[in-house]
Formats: sequence, C-alpha cells, structure tokens
Amino acid sequence: MSSVLTEGILTIAVVIAASTVAAVFVQSSYQLNQAQSSYFAMASDSASTAVRVVFAINSSERGITAWVKNTGRSYFSEGQIRQFDVFAGPAGAPKYIPYNGTFSGWSFSIASDYDSDGNLDPGETLQISIWLDYSVSAGDYVVKVVTHNGISDTYQLSL
Repeated sequence: MSSVLTEGILTIAVVIAASTVAAVFVQSSYQLNQAQSSYFAMASDSASTAVRVVFAINSSERGITAWVKNTGRSYFSEGQIRQFDVFAGPAGAPKYIPYNGTFSGWSFSIASDYDSDGNLDPGETLQISIWLDYSVSAGDYVVKVVTHNGISDTYQLSL
C-alpha cells in the first residue's frame, strides 16, 4: 500500500514539475517573440526613414537656416520633429543645439506642407531656423540633423 501511495505522490510531483517547465518555456518563448517583433518594428521604421539636408544659409548675424527634405517613405509628426537632434557650428566643432533653447536653439516650420496636415510627409521640406550663442563669421560651418530614430544627414556651408 505504501508503494502505491509513493507512486501516486511521485506522479503528482512529476506532473507539477512538467507543468512548471512548460510554463517557463511558454513564457520565455512569448518574451522572445515580443523582443523579436519589437526589433523588426524598429528596423522597419529605420529602413523607411530618410532625410536630406538640401541647403543651408547664414540667415542673420547669429543664425543659420537649413532646409531638410523627407526622402523616406514614412512621415514625421510634429512631436517626432521636436525630438530631432540638430548640431551646428564651425566644421570640426559643431555643438548640439537644443530645440527652443534659451541662449541657442532651433525651431521649425514645414516649408511645403502639401496636404496641410502638420506632418512632414514624404517629399515635403522642413525649414529649420537655428540661432547660435555667437556671431557667425567667415569660415566653414556644418549642420547635422538626426531624426528621432537615428537617421542623419549633414550639410557643409562656407561663408
């Protein structure tokens, strides 16, 4: 009788252990699937994003204006544009310029919003106004724009 009881307890223990292993395996597979889906979504977003700084000029004593064309397949919302990183300054030593910064900063408008939706759609151009904390003098300057997902382009200008 004790062997039947022992076998019953061992059977229950094996079923519990197998259930635990199965639950851990299923949970790990789910997490791996979620991570893989997230990675593919980020890769797809990056692959469909492209920008080109098409032109930049010295627009004032302390300012540079740059035009950035959305050459990719995805659009940028106003919130995503505010997340862009802008670098500007003398070639070899550009500085990070914060969006709407206090002493130096940048702002934007969509120069060619064909459908008036407030988004930078493919083929549309963004005008970025950059103001620096120093006067722009003769020399070589660089403007670099980096999108919210890390895609970038650089433009060099000489004054």
